[in-house]
Amino acid sequence: MMSSVAICALAVAIVGSSSSVIAGQSTAAARHAPIEVLRDATGKPVRTFNGQLVSSNWSGYALAEFQTKHSYTAAQATWIVPEVFFDGLVSVSSSWIGIGGFCKSKNCSQVDHTLIQLGTEQDALDETPDYYAWYELIPGAEIPTTLDVQPGDVITASLSCAANATASSRGRFR
Repeated sequence: MMSSVAICALAVAIVGSSSSVIAGQSTAAARHAPIEVLRDATGKPVRTFNGQLVSSNWSGYALAEFQTKHSYTAAQATWIVPEVFFDGLVSVSSSWIGIGGFCKSKNCSQVDHTLIQLGTEQDALDETPDYYAWYELIPGAEIPTTLDVQPGDVITASLSCAANATASSRGRFR
């Protein structure tokens, strides 16, 4: 992951299969976070049988700079928006891509607190599910987009660190 994401201007794009209209925003201003690794009683990271870290707030695949010896300035992914249901319990999930926010070492003794990310959110807080696309620059809150998101939509998302900028830069979004 990139260790200096906070000093980059950002260009992001989300393309979905739906038309562009105002998206639902019931969970607008939610905040995502860098990885939260579960730890055992001694403070060591909890790992799966194949050595993967266990997290309470992340899932998926990560390419860490400490493992690959490469800095990353761009990411892209395609996914299908899942359908969520309220069955008496709240269901909240997000599909996303990002740069930053992961561990800086194998034991995850330090976490990269810079994170640029974008994705779709699918929430069932009650009988009416909410679907929307968002982007976020940590530590700021997510910013919903105007893309209409529905279950089954194929989303292709990409982001890149486009240029150096100062801490006061707001970035560029398209």
